[in-house]
Amino acid sequence: MQVNIKKACKRNSAPVALCAALIIVVGLLWPSANTAAAAADQPPNLAGTWKLNKDKSDNPREKMQEAMGNSGGMQGGGGGGYGQRRAGGGSEGGPRGNMMDEFTQITIVQTGSDIKVTGASGRTLAVLPADTTSNSDANSSNANSDSNANGQYAPPPPTVHWQDNQLIAELQGRRGGKTTRTYELSPDGKQLYVTTRMENPRFSQPVTYRFVYDPVKSN
Repeated sequence: MQVNIKKACKRNSAPVALCAALIIVVGLLWPSANTAAAAADQPPNLAGTWKLNKDKSDNPREKMQEAMGNSGGMQGGGGGGYGQRRAGGGSEGGPRGNMMDEFTQITIVQTGSDIKVTGASGRTLAVLPADTTSNSDANSSNANSDSNANGQYAPPPPTVHWQDNQLIAELQGRRGGKTTRTYELSPDGKQLYVTTRMENPRFSQPVTYRFVYDPVKSN
C-alpha cells in the first residue's frame, strides 16, 4: 500500500511533505483495519453460566403433541412455558425428561472459536473441536456399540460447527431422526437463545422450540 502511494506521488509530482503525511496515515490505519477484519471473523462470545427462563421458553411437550397431531392438547389443559405441570402432578419436562433437565442451566466455556457447552449436571452437550477423550454420556459410545457401560443407549456426540453468529450442534438419531440445536445471543446480547429442531418419522412435521436463558451473575 505504501509503495503504491509513493509511485502515485512520483507520477503526479506531489509535494514530498504531502506524500510523507499520506504514508504515515496509511501506516497507522492499515494495522487497525487488519485487526478489525480479524475481529469480524471471530464468533460471538457465548461464554457464561445461563439459567433457563421458564416463563419465556416454549414447552417441548406441547410442541411435540402438536407435531404428532394431538388436537386434544396437553393433559391438564392450558398453554404456557417450559415449567408447566400436569393435572396429576409432576413436571412437564418434555421429551426424555432427564435430558431436558440438563437444559435448566447450561455453562459455556469459550476461547475464540473453541467452545464447550455443559448441562446442569456437567454433561457435555456440545464441544468444538470434538473431544474424543471425554467421559460424558454424549461421548461414551465406542466404535462397536451404541450402548454405554450400563447397557443403555448412548447417543454419539453431536457434530458441532459455527455458522455466522450461531453455534450449531447436529445429532443423528438411531431410527432416522435428527436433532439440530442452535445456540445464539439475543439481538441485544443480554440473553441466550437455544433453539431445538427435532425431525422424527413419528411426527407429521418437525418440532421446533426455543429456550430463553438469563445470565447467572457471579458473586
